[in-house]
Amino acid sequence: LAIFDEVEHRFGTNEAPDTIEQLATVLFTKGDTLAKLSRTEEALTAFDELARRFGTNETPAILAWVAKGLVKKGEILRRLGRLEEGLAANDEVVRRIGESDSPGLVEPFAAALVGKGFMLHELARSREALASLDKAVRLFRDNDAPAFRPLIALAFFGKASVLAGLNRTAEALPAYDEAACRFETNEHPALRKLAGSALLAKANLELTDGRYEAAIETAGRVLDQPFTKSPANRWGGHLIRARAIVPSDDPSGSEQDIEAMLTILPELDSLPEDGLDALMAFSIDLGPARMRELIQASPSADLLLPLTTALEWEMGLEPRVAREVEEVAEDIRRDLAKLKEARANGAT
Repeated sequence: LAIFDEVEHRFGTNEAPDTIEQLATVLFTKGDTLAKLSRTEEALTAFDELARRFGTNETPAILAWVAKGLVKKGEILRRLGRLEEGLAANDEVVRRIGESDSPGLVEPFAAALVGKGFMLHELARSREALASLDKAVRLFRDNDAPAFRPLIALAFFGKASVLAGLNRTAEALPAYDEAACRFETNEHPALRKLAGSALLAKANLELTDGRYEAAIETAGRVLDQPFTKSPANRWGGHLIRARAIVPSDDPSGSEQDIEAMLTILPELDSLPEDGLDALMAFSIDLGPARMRELIQASPSADLLLPLTTALEWEMGLEPRVAREVEEVAEDIRRDLAKLKEARANGAT
């Protein structure tokens, strides 16, 4: 960072074309480095300075650095929850570049369209989000350059999410498939993990739509692929399979997946958001005694002691546990009662 500052100080007033391009490169790299160091506000300042000093320059090579800086600025602002500001940064890129065919401008333009689409989706501006993501897909789906593969996969993933939110299930499902196919061939582990996320989203949509056999098949794809090295994806695959099996005539058929979930749980940083709710629901399907047996035979027995305590109360037992466990178990017992009541009302 000190080197970047020294270059700015020594050559900042030099107007020679080659020097201007080098300075633009330095300012972008400085901002990118600060962002990677989580020095967020300093990174934003560097990207703002890049845009202030060179934003009106029409030279493609310099405009490319400005556009990349604005895209990075948008990503940071999105992570900070400052969506309107992030959207403005991406809009500026789209406005300045248009559908330029200059090699250095194509990638930031695509990235701006995708980033814009995700932020519009988070702002509940679904139709605008869909238009931006659709444009990215239309323009770049056949671009096989390595930099474009994750971008267009993300575009398909975002498009599918927007379509699902609009209840356009028939269009969302193939878009999730397209995202998964593009991600799963990528060598980067984080992108392969996203392939699993795309398939899990597809399976969950099929489950919600009552397409249980399709959901089981899609969840199986998650569990059969290399990206299942991710514990979160393995958990999600087994969870959806189990949920899809339960409506069958033999809910106990989901036990194998429940056992797998209980094995994976200690590998996760924390219990997934709907994890406890799911396990409570399965305890109603299988009965408290059987669910208690499965938990106690698993590596998750200590983690789920409050749940097994609540189940033992349901069975008429009086387990002796620490007061703090008992307090959590009381909350779970109340939630179980509400869940049973909701099930009963739904059945009638």
